[in-house]
Amino acid sequence: MTLSFSASPRAAIDDVRTALVRATHDAGYPADSDAAGRFRPHVGIAYCNRTTDARPIIEQVRELRKLDRVTVHVRDCVLVALTRHERSYIWRVRHRLPLSPAR
Repeated sequence: MTLSFSASPRAAIDDVRTALVRATHDAGYPADSDAAGRFRPHVGIAYCNRTTDARPIIEQVRELRKLDRVTVHVRDCVLVALTRHERSYIWRVRHRLPLSPAR
């Protein structure tokens, strides 16, 4: 189970994702361009690696929907090699891609 917050604007995030998939493919790495329809822009908050009843968690975070939205300016994108080690994930930075300053 993943607890996450949605991210927007969707079109702008999709454009960045498309460019990154293309660059990954052009660099000779496998890239799942067909996954675009399944991709949901989000910010991961928590993960649970076992089956659990989601209802109590949903109830606890329901109040967060009442908070004001925030704006975050993303200055760069970090491409990582992500591997699972036992019950956690480990990543190594492979490349850092500066993005255009937010307008």
